[in-house]
Amino acid sequence: MSINVIAVHKTYGTTLALSNVDLIVKPGEFITLLGPSGCGKTTLLRIIAGLERPDSGYIHLDGKDITHDKANQRPINTVFQSYALFPHLNIRDNIAFGLRSRRVPEAEIGPRVDQAVSLVRLDGMTDRRTHQLSGGQQQRVALARALINEPKVLLLDEPMSALDANLRVALQIELRALHRRLGGTFILVTHDQDEALTVSDRVIVMNKGRIIQQGTPSEVYQRPTSRFVASFLGHANFIDAKRGSSGMAETAYGPLRPQEPLSEENATLCIRPEEVLYPIPQTCTNRVSGTVREAIYRGDHQEIWLDPQGLRFTTSGCTPLKIGDHIEVGLPTDNLRVLYA
Repeated sequence: MSINVIAVHKTYGTTLALSNVDLIVKPGEFITLLGPSGCGKTTLLRIIAGLERPDSGYIHLDGKDITHDKANQRPINTVFQSYALFPHLNIRDNIAFGLRSRRVPEAEIGPRVDQAVSLVRLDGMTDRRTHQLSGGQQQRVALARALINEPKVLLLDEPMSALDANLRVALQIELRALHRRLGGTFILVTHDQDEALTVSDRVIVMNKGRIIQQGTPSEVYQRPTSRFVASFLGHANFIDAKRGSSGMAETAYGPLRPQEPLSEENATLCIRPEEVLYPIPQTCTNRVSGTVREAIYRGDHQEIWLDPQGLRFTTSGCTPLKIGDHIEVGLPTDNLRVLYA
């Protein structure tokens, strides 16, 4: 199902939560609302779910205005960060709870529970109680309980934030595969950049109640439109620049040629650490000298910080550097982005 958020505005007292937000979600799309705490992403999710009402604006589902419909009147299910499982019920009964509350015949419930259990890979565990499960297994039960209702839209509110790193990565991959199998419309809220890049068809970056940028994971990561987006999604080096002559930018490192000439007097140049070149190929014209301030060994690579300006980059483990080394690195023109915000 498609979702159309139209000029949604929400305040809590004097606190602005959402400022006239517009968003279109295509049928079968997996989008992620990404941003820091307090940016409005959870408020937007709750308004779509029907758990909050906007001060103004509309929510359309497949063209139908559902702004004033109650949560239980919407073909939408939500999985929360706190799994909200019933400790006195086993896995099977937890998953079946929604169907029984809607008085679905028992003959239909059994096969649907089996299918949901299989989807989240909990076969053979349905007689266990929730306290006998790991955090990841409890998360799968919460997902199965939502999916068994066959929602046209599934909302996920930071469902993996309490899990350890390895389990979180495994569940991200499973969630992406689950979306491909089911083909529904998924909306995930997270502040975890890796999670957003892993699972999403499209990333919606939010800050201070507004959508700052949206696009595919690669578009948002590789072509940030602001310093905020570049710093929130991954690591980035920022270099203050002034407009020079012949398409060059004047910086503390000397003249550098960015992707495009500066259209304003002042700007910020941005380059990701993995895009800085060391050793430098002969074809690279932007060359920067510095002294290694910090070198951290990561097994297959090193993370390096250079003085002056603290330029950060990564280098393969086969070219080890140590603190005090004086080196030269390359900043490829194609990767040296110009930001004005």
